[in-house]
Amino acid sequence: MTKGTSFPNPLNEITLAAGKYTEFKDSFNGIGIYAYFFPEDVNLVKAYLENAKRYLKLYNALICKFPYRRFSIVENFYPTGYSRPTYTLLGQQVVRLPFIPRTSLGHEILHQWFGNLVYVDYQRGNWAEGLTTFFADHLYEEEKGGFTKKEREFMETLARQAVEAYINEDKKIKVDEVPDSLRKKLACFVKLRRKIKKDKLL
Repeated sequence: MTKGTSFPNPLNEITLAAGKYTEFKDSFNGIGIYAYFFPEDVNLVKAYLENAKRYLKLYNALICKFPYRRFSIVENFYPTGYSRPTYTLLGQQVVRLPFIPRTSLGHEILHQWFGNLVYVDYQRGNWAEGLTTFFADHLYEEEKGGFTKKEREFMETLARQAVEAYINEDKKIKVDEVPDSLRKKLACFVKLRRKIKKDKLL
C-alpha cells in the first residue's frame, strides 16, 4: 500500500510514531484534531479533544492562526512529553494524570508555534521553552490566581535579577547571554511584560 501527503512547511527532521491505536477525530475552525490512544485509555480521549479545542481557540486569538491543518495527540508507551510539527507525543503514564489535559496539553500545543513553526537555535539557548512556559503554565496559574505570595516574590526577585544582569547599556537583551535556566527565561518574560504595557505582550 502506498500513501502520499504534502507538507509545505520546512522541517529539520521527519519523525514517525506508530502503535496499536484507536483513532478519534474532531475539529475546530477547520483544523482537524485527532487522538491516537491505546485501547485501554480511550476513556481519556474526550477530555483531551475538548481541551485541545479550548487551547486552539485561546492561542488563535492570542498569537495568530494555527500554523497547520491538523493537530494530533498521540499516546506512547515511553514516558515522553514531546511536541513535533502537527502532533504531541505523550507517554501512557503522562496521559493518565488527571491534570494533563488542563495544563501540559496547552503547553505542548503552544509549541506548535514556538519551537515547531519558529525553530530554535539551541546553540544560543532555548528561548522557545521560556516563552512557551510564559504563555502557558504561567498564564494558567495567573488566570486562576494560583500564585502564593511567596511564589510571586520569588518570581519578581528572579525576574529583576535576570533582566538587570542580562541587559546591556542600550537596554537590548543579549539573547546569546541569557542563561539556559528555564526559570530565568520565564522570569525575563515576566519582567519584560512589566516594562511594557501588559496588553502588548499578553
